[in-house]
Amino acid sequence: MKQLKFLVFAWLSCLAVAAYAEPQLGKEYGLVAQPQPTDMKKIEVVEIFSYACSHCFDLEPTIHQWSKKLPKDVVFTRQHGASNPNWTSLAKLFYSLEALGELERLHADAFNAFHLKNINLSDEKAATEWLSKQGVDPKKFADTYASFGVQGKVARSKQLTTAYGINGVPTIVVAGKYQTSAQMAGGHENALKTTEYLINLVRQERGGK
Repeated sequence: MKQLKFLVFAWLSCLAVAAYAEPQLGKEYGLVAQPQPTDMKKIEVVEIFSYACSHCFDLEPTIHQWSKKLPKDVVFTRQHGASNPNWTSLAKLFYSLEALGELERLHADAFNAFHLKNINLSDEKAATEWLSKQGVDPKKFADTYASFGVQGKVARSKQLTTAYGINGVPTIVVAGKYQTSAQMAGGHENALKTTEYLINLVRQERGGK
């Protein structure tokens, strides 16, 4: 009986160690190909995603709630991938919503429109019609969609995606130097836990607590 109790205790101890094991470089997270400068005053967390990505759609409700609870020394932003023509059009939509001040209101709705209502938001006409129904002025959207500012952000997205060495989305980049994903970490929840670990790691590297 004592031996059985010992074995049970040992097994539970192993489970506890496994549950609280620190993420490992090269497994749950990696280094970006070309580290990018960020605002040193805060720890930048960037989600690289696409409205066309079903995994990004699945992650959105979770990461939205998670991002609302981040410490004050952390800033969370999103970057729409633009690695192909369809994604480039969706990136233009994303950055247009941002420029129009409509991103917070319509970000989740855009995901739902694409994945649940089968609206092809990569088509400018379809995107304009959808946005008009959401109360966005079609003329303002068209002007913003074609603007130099939006074009510049899409170009910057392409540049950063290459620099980060992103192979798929959603990917989370921390402080311009570390990256993790559901594929690396073993699921969306683990990816966010790994992100929290990386935030603490960066904080320690900067001499914080």
